[in-house]
Amino acid sequence: MEPDFDLSQIAATFKYGSFSGESRKRILVAYCFFASFMWIGMVALIVAISLEQVDAPMPTAAFVFTIIGISVAMSFLPVIWLVVIVKNEKQRREIALWLQDAIEADAQTESLGVWHPAGLFPSEKIQVAFDIGGIRYTRESTNDQTWNGLPKGYHRCWTNYSNKKIKILYSAKYDQVMILKNRENNS
Repeated sequence: MEPDFDLSQIAATFKYGSFSGESRKRILVAYCFFASFMWIGMVALIVAISLEQVDAPMPTAAFVFTIIGISVAMSFLPVIWLVVIVKNEKQRREIALWLQDAIEADAQTESLGVWHPAGLFPSEKIQVAFDIGGIRYTRESTNDQTWNGLPKGYHRCWTNYSNKKIKILYSAKYDQVMILKNRENNS
């Protein structure tokens, strides 16, 4: 019988790149603290500017635009973080499906190229080769990171796994490769 795996054991997937299997509770608690801090900071800044307005009045339009600017700026970061949390939840649900039929395998990775604009933050594309039931499989990283300027299949996390023997999970039903945390054989 195959061992059961959970999301906390996944370091990366070929579809999404690096993956944080952190506890949902931790993520939500951290988000609540961060959002609360931002809202308290916004209120404190508005109060401070309002008190300054009483002592040394500025034009009304400048005061209103300052309040609006602070409100938008301080509200923007919690909203962005919430979008990241929602995206992470979507990925978690999909990866949980992949784990249902996942089979553990030893794999050998190979670099398919390095991409580093201006020599900064190198990203890599990798391929894994592994055997399951006497059948040889090869799969390439496919994560689509074009939103942040990386070509398809390239991710910074792959530099940690390039040209090594690693432990993976493979979902045949979904044809997905997941890299397990802390299971490198360092070859």
